[in-house]
Amino acid sequence: MVKSLRIFVEGGGEIGQGDKYLARDLREAFKKFFICAGLPERRIHINRCGSRNRAFEEFRNKKSKDEINLLLVDSEDPVPEIYYDKPLAFLKVRDNFVAPNNISDEQVHLMTQCMESWFLADLEAVQSYFGSGCNLSRLPTTKPIEAAEKQAIFDGLNHAAQNTTKHHYRKGRDAFAILKLLDPEKVQRHSPWACRLLQTMDNLLVESIQSARNCP
Repeated sequence: MVKSLRIFVEGGGEIGQGDKYLARDLREAFKKFFICAGLPERRIHINRCGSRNRAFEEFRNKKSKDEINLLLVDSEDPVPEIYYDKPLAFLKVRDNFVAPNNISDEQVHLMTQCMESWFLADLEAVQSYFGSGCNLSRLPTTKPIEAAEKQAIFDGLNHAAQNTTKHHYRKGRDAFAILKLLDPEKVQRHSPWACRLLQTMDNLLVESIQSARNCP
């Protein structure tokens, strides 16, 4: 049987309190991003989890023989080089997250330091969204984009939008609308962690297809 991928994503408002439209926007935006990266729509399922603790809990506890679970959360802080390809160890140190023994690093992925870091890889998308008056020069120019501090990104987006009709960056209104516009190829070029995520997703689906073909 060819398995699907279920991605447990941090964000989209607190469960039970968040706007249902915000939850919908998160699912649609991430799904569009993955599809634009060449992944098959029918094999991608997005769980909006709200808080990172709930994302940890759902990822750890929800199991299906027909799906491969992946976790996608912000790193919140810079990720030291020793943790590259070892996100479980990073989350253990930072969040005291302990995964079951059957969970591998391959299933755990970080948006470093936040999802908005990806915007820095595709400034044309940011310009297109905010429109006339957008001042991209106020955004961080650090390379790789994961080196940009979270607060510097939010401050930069606020300044960039100041003279537009949006006036400022508002996460609930703007984050997923911009995500829908991003070019995954640009994001992968500038973000090693995003590249790792998309390559892992592709590899897991290819392996699942090959395994299904080899079944007697």
